[in-house]
Amino acid sequence: MKRAAQAPRLVALAMAGLLLGGCGQVIAVKPQPRVGLWSRMTTYWRQRRAEPARLGTASAAEAGHVRVVSSSFAAPLLRVWQNALSSTPGGAFQVQALDAQHEIEALWAGTADMAVTEVPLAPVQLREGKVPLLQVPVAAGSVCLVYNLPELGLPLKLNADVVAGLYLGEITAWDDPRVQAVNPNVELPNRDVITVHRQHPAGTTYIFTQYLASVSRQWAGLEHAQDDMPAWPTEGRSGAGDAGVIQAVMHAPGGIGYTECGYAAAHQAAVARLQNQAGEFAAPNAAGLEAVLASGQASLLVNNLQPVVNLPGPAEYPLTGMVYLVFPTGPKAPPAAGEMARWMLGPGQLLNEHAGFAPLPPALLRAAQLAAAPAAPPPGTVRAGAEPPAVDPVTVRH
Repeated sequence: MKRAAQAPRLVALAMAGLLLGGCGQVIAVKPQPRVGLWSRMTTYWRQRRAEPARLGTASAAEAGHVRVVSSSFAAPLLRVWQNALSSTPGGAFQVQALDAQHEIEALWAGTADMAVTEVPLAPVQLREGKVPLLQVPVAAGSVCLVYNLPELGLPLKLNADVVAGLYLGEITAWDDPRVQAVNPNVELPNRDVITVHRQHPAGTTYIFTQYLASVSRQWAGLEHAQDDMPAWPTEGRSGAGDAGVIQAVMHAPGGIGYTECGYAAAHQAAVARLQNQAGEFAAPNAAGLEAVLASGQASLLVNNLQPVVNLPGPAEYPLTGMVYLVFPTGPKAPPAAGEMARWMLGPGQLLNEHAGFAPLPPALLRAAQLAAAPAAPPPGTVRAGAEPPAVDPVTVRH
């Protein structure tokens, strides 16, 4: 079957998964021979005092399953990959979300085989565990600002000054002159602003606060609270996971929050148009993400940990973050994890856009493939065909 025929089905299944669950759900696929386990991936915000969450069982690990941890940010990408691999022998995997504090701890403790994170680990952190870890970029994703202002007849527009002012507590009402200046043809309501943020450490928070620090000196000077969470200047409200943030915004007239854009689309939330450095209101679509990667590719080739928020250029969407694969390397590393990474950096890239993520540009992709090569044995368990295989039925349980 051709990719063009597969795409609508892949997207439909991915969106169905988003609508039926949020952070913490488990998606089980039909068992396949030598099935690999595929779970979600990690963030840099973790605490040594936290007990690592247990993934799978000893028998699953002995069977060669790949156990993967991830945040909710990368969930749409993982579901599309999962659907494409579900009928490939040895390529199926299972997804489970962990709190961001536990994800890397699970890798260090050996209770997970792979992780996906929007918050890259520093080189020293890759060497902290019993088994050394390898980290490579695999995609770019976007964060959207969702809001609850049903009175508006036109989409809300925001610039960097207004976004920083809202979360610094300087703008407390939606009819503030600073907001009105960006929305000259819109009658803004006299409603209080209610800011919503993630309840726990998260990749979306990392990307959003990177953006705030890049546009506001005052925000850049703020200290972080316990668990490396930002010390939010306004109390606001919080939500558990991306879906929790959207629900908190939907239940708070005047609310505004940040979430991975796929969740915003799946929940039909109102999304603000965000002005970039060039003064354009770029959309958080594939073109906007690919423009970011094209603009930042030279610096990412030198150091792929470079932030990609708020890059200059007329097409760049400013609230963008990289997604990284993190997995063990060396003699004790599970071979299937390296093979899965090979697939994600190969045929899997063809599916990134179906999940709302951008594939790596050629030079950056080649660099990631070369970096991952020592940990990836010759193709075997995961087939790397150019055409995505047929999708098996997916069951969702909470």
